[in-house]
Amino acid sequence: MIPAQGRRPIELAIAGALIGVGAWLRLRGLGEMEFKGDEQRALQLGIDLALHPPWLTGEWPTHGMPSSANIGNGPLFTWLLAAISRVADDPVAVTRVIALINVACLYPIWRWLRRHADTGAALMALAILAVSPFTVMFSRKIWTQNLLIVGVVLTLWSIEWLRSGRRWRGVLLLLLAVVFLGQLHQSGPLALAALGVAFVLQQMRDRRSEAPSGWNAPRWTILVLIAAAAALVLLMWVPYLSYLWTVPAKTLQERPMLPSMTLDMPWAIANQVRPVDVLYFFRPNRDDFLADPVRRESLRLAVWLGGPLAIYGVYRWLRRPGRLPVIGLWWLLVTVIFIVARVPILPFYVLIVMPLPVLLAAGVFDSTLPRGVAAALRGARVFYVAALLVLTITMQNWLFVRGGATVGVGGAYGVAYSIRVRQAQAIAAYLRDSSTVVPVPEDVVCEPVTGEVSWLVSRVDPGAGAMLAGRRLQICEAFVGPEGSARHRWGLQEAELPR
Repeated sequence: MIPAQGRRPIELAIAGALIGVGAWLRLRGLGEMEFKGDEQRALQLGIDLALHPPWLTGEWPTHGMPSSANIGNGPLFTWLLAAISRVADDPVAVTRVIALINVACLYPIWRWLRRHADTGAALMALAILAVSPFTVMFSRKIWTQNLLIVGVVLTLWSIEWLRSGRRWRGVLLLLLAVVFLGQLHQSGPLALAALGVAFVLQQMRDRRSEAPSGWNAPRWTILVLIAAAAALVLLMWVPYLSYLWTVPAKTLQERPMLPSMTLDMPWAIANQVRPVDVLYFFRPNRDDFLADPVRRESLRLAVWLGGPLAIYGVYRWLRRPGRLPVIGLWWLLVTVIFIVARVPILPFYVLIVMPLPVLLAAGVFDSTLPRGVAAALRGARVFYVAALLVLTITMQNWLFVRGGATVGVGGAYGVAYSIRVRQAQAIAAYLRDSSTVVPVPEDVVCEPVTGEVSWLVSRVDPGAGAMLAGRRLQICEAFVGPEGSARHRWGLQEAELPR
């Protein structure tokens, strides 16, 4: 038995090692990240804002990239990319900053968990958060929701401090959460409204069992920070609300909706515990993904173990959401909102209730169990984490070697950035010297040069970028090869003029 005074350094060492593994998974092979039109347009918006800030142009950005509902996201992500691009506007460098922010958020989430769970459950949750294929995949891309974890951290700690002796700090973080959680996901405003309801309900319950505590006089420094955070709320939300006011009612009425209320949101949460939704990103290449026995069996083991863990975790959560004061009820309310609003659920929508799937699998909602049952669950969770780690590593290796996953499939994982750069370089060379054309391989599909490749051509060679505008150049590409060893193949050709 390790004495109590010796447990803390060991616990910190394990947590540090887990965060280190998480950092490695998020930072390795960033040149092989997917790079599609959305990433290029989002980065260009940020670069444009950095080059032409509103205090020089008088034009304040009111919204960012449009969502799948044809409504623009909040402008915050554009501002964040503008700030990053002042240091480096290379897509890999920008993605590295996003990945590092995600790594940095692992520690405060673990510290928050230590206040509400025992040592083992908190470390288990940190391990899953560090190695899950979903949390890793959503950390390696120039995409609005990839920084939502910042809003999650701000929300968790704002509620924590509002309910403790640091209420003014809680107010500060809550204002920041209104910006980050509210603008980095289109369901953010609804989630914030649900958070308010959950907080009030928790306060009403607490007052029945204990006397309410007062507010201490704040220091002037915290008041200055609160004023700055309030100003940030106004700077981000006033322009965005003015934009939303101009959105036609027809657009809101025609947003995608399911024909009836379903349990799609709870099912999506469960499918990240039993990680079958990882296959969503690799359609129609599921068979190729599963051809490798190590990758296939690690997924199978994670699904096999994750199923019972999801069922038991959901049971414990629904039975006692107050295990995590305010937050447990908040996640339940958000889930109900998605059900009632009949929102068509995609795997990344679950980010708004992160890290709920992680906590369900880790046993954070568990109560005291018989020693044998607790040991069995602990062993299952250790094997589950190991399966997730192997799955994530082999998934990344498959993407790195293959050159991505799909071409032109909406919502799926796209072509690697390194390949897009090589295509841009080849196009620039061809426009300067037509003898350097890359021959077209067999079994590929030819399409006009995509927006992200055109953008890269202009970065590689601005003169060639101008020349490309008047040409009918096509990229012919596909993932070619026998099942289990398909690779991205591509070539260039000039399209024939219509007769």
